[in-house]
Amino acid sequence: MSRRHAHFFTKDGLFGSLDWNGEQVDDGTYEVVDENTFVISKEFPDVTFNFAVRGDAITFEPVIPDCSPGCFEAAWSVSVAYPGEQWHRVSG
Repeated sequence: MSRRHAHFFTKDGLFGSLDWNGEQVDDGTYEVVDENTFVISKEFPDVTFNFAVRGDAITFEPVIPDCSPGCFEAAWSVSVAYPGEQWHRVSG
């Protein structure tokens, strides 16, 4: 059975994305820098996100890098966040 695109954040600082088939399609590390900001580090410059948690849902808003619109990390930040959408906690 297929599922929706998903992100995961582990206790030890790993970030990843899974496609609709559950296959990992993205990876990196993350660090929470304050009560509503985290940074994802990958092979390109770090990308900062603001977040808000409400119940079992979280929203991400990318802090668009100054290099926008021409750099990969600017487009990547929006594609990871899906601004305005809520991500819901699931088990397993």
